[in-house]
Formats: sequence, C-alpha cells, structure tokens
Amino acid sequence: MAIDPESAEANMVLSLINHHVAILGFASDPGPAMEAAYALGRRATQLDDRNEYAHWALGISCWGLHRLDEGIAALERAVELNPNCSLAYGSLGTALAIAGRVDEAIANQEIAIRMNPRDPSIFFRFSGLALAHYAADNFEEAISWAERAIHRMPSWYLAHFLLATSHVALGQTEQARAVAEACHAVLPNTSVTDAERTPLRDAAKMQEFRDRLCNAGFA
Repeated sequence: MAIDPESAEANMVLSLINHHVAILGFASDPGPAMEAAYALGRRATQLDDRNEYAHWALGISCWGLHRLDEGIAALERAVELNPNCSLAYGSLGTALAIAGRVDEAIANQEIAIRMNPRDPSIFFRFSGLALAHYAADNFEEAISWAERAIHRMPSWYLAHFLLATSHVALGQTEQARAVAEACHAVLPNTSVTDAERTPLRDAAKMQEFRDRLCNAGFA
C-alpha cells in the first residue's frame, strides 16, 4: 500500500486481514477492524471492478456492519465474475443464512463444498450450513454441521455457539453446557457479545440466539 496505494490487490488483502482479525476474535473491539475491512474492500472494487476477490472481500466485510444487502450483492458479483470461485459461493451462503434465506444459503454452501472439498477453511462452509439449519429451526442438522466445523477448527467460536444454542433449542441443557465448557477450554474469553460479530438480520431470532447462549452458560 505504501508503494502503490492504487493496487486493488493490496487493498483487497488488507481488507481480508482486517475482516478476519475482527471475525475470528483477535480484536477485543472488532468495530474498527470491521470498518477498515469495509473501506478497503470497497476501495479494491473501485480500483478493479472485475476482481472477484475484491468483491468477495467487500461482501464479507459487510456482515457485522448491518450492510447485509450490499454484502450479498457484492458476493453475487464475485460469483458472476468467477463461477469457479468456491470462496464466493460459500461466503454468499453464509450471508444468505444471516439474512434468513436458508434454502439459497444451503444450496450455495453445497456448491462450495463440491467445488473445493479439500479447502483448508472448509470449517467456514460447515458452520455456514449449521447457521442456515439453525435459522430454519432444523436443530439436529445444525448440530451435525457444527460438530463437523469444530472437528476441523476447534477454536472457531461460531461453531461452538451454534452447537450450544441448537442443544438448548432441543431442551438438551446438559449437552449445551458441556459445549460451553469445551469452548471456554480453547477460547477462555468467549462471551455472548461475540455473537455480534455476525448478527442475524431477524432481531427476534438474534435475541433468542443470545438468550440461548446465556442458557448454555456463556456470560
């Protein structure tokens, strides 16, 4: 960036770094990193409108900023530019799940998994499917996918959250509390406020998600 501030690639990569710092819990206050990710992703698309990864970076940066429609549009553009980009399909699936469009969410995640079954970050696809099934009240299916995500990435807090809340929804309080304990063993500082990094669009469902996290033992 210092050498070439007009580089779409540099803006895109820095956007992705900020996004993952925020979303994975490396920042105690994710807000500034989320805002930086969004500004850099938007700049990357302005510098190169035909770079699918720039649109992907912009799309995922929108999740925690309540810019979901803009994010979905950017991810759809990424898929349009490169129909072979599994990351774009998978992230679009997650965005659609956050928006409550569960059937489309599941379809896009399944495409991403078929396209790139050995993706090292496939745990994002699995937790995206867990999120979609959770949003559809298919809690047993959500549990199955959340467990797969945790198996691939034990320190992915969202998978723990979806596993715990799905158990609570099924009245399985002991299992939910065991999930919370397992999460705290690898992520000691995890709290309910971390759920705000990927807030569900439906306010009532989001509050229900928070309540279930509390019932599972998250503070």
